[in-house]
Amino acid sequence: MKIVPAIHSYFRDVSSFSDRCIARVLLEPRSLFMVKDDMYSYYLHGIEERQEDTINRERISNFDRCNDNIKDKDEQILLRTTRISLTIRCVEKISKLPVGLLRK
Repeated sequence: MKIVPAIHSYFRDVSSFSDRCIARVLLEPRSLFMVKDDMYSYYLHGIEERQEDTINRERISNFDRCNDNIKDKDEQILLRTTRISLTIRCVEKISKLPVGLLRK
């Protein structure tokens, strides 16, 4: 299986992806990407469903930090393949219900 980068996008309004994108970050294979604070809480974020991605300096916020094989080309199109993603969240315990209340 060939592993290719994916683009993680951020949007202002949670009702629609179209024309509300404020940033796109290229997630390269085997990269660690952490989202927290306002970017996690107040912006819709995710990987858009599409068959290919156009990569260039204007579209990708972290373009200058990408591997040389990405930066060396002014623009390129990356075809999407299978993506594997692992998400870990730290969630505060917020339930004030008695522990046994929800059990049968």
